[in-house]
Amino acid sequence: VTLTLVDKEVATPDQPIEGTLWVVDGIVTGDAVSSVPAGVIASIKIVDGNAEVRFGCNSGGGPVTVTADTLTFGPMISTKMACEPGAMAMEAAVSTVLTGEVGYSIDADVLTLDAGANGLILRAAP
Repeated sequence: VTLTLVDKEVATPDQPIEGTLWVVDGIVTGDAVSSVPAGVIASIKIVDGNAEVRFGCNSGGGPVTVTADTLTFGPMISTKMACEPGAMAMEAAVSTVLTGEVGYSIDADVLTLDAGANGLILRAAP
């Protein structure tokens, strides 16, 4: 039996911040991580300096500047539908994080957004 070890970065390389559809997998508040409400989908895709956002209920987006470890979001616009409480809670969490300068890190297919006391954990869509 031959066992060949492969470096993690080779086996599962970091996905690019731009051009990847990132789907929210967890909501960070303080030291706690909450799961996404059942049936609710929120996502972000950054393309050519713009963030295309599905907030959980509404959709929209706005300008974003990308550096090596920060994203700086400009004013976001979105549709204004009312939805069930779980989707509205997700929308509030996403809107809170996607404001101003946000730290980020990528580990393989996981994107972590850190806006201080609030954050999001996202996974690259297959």
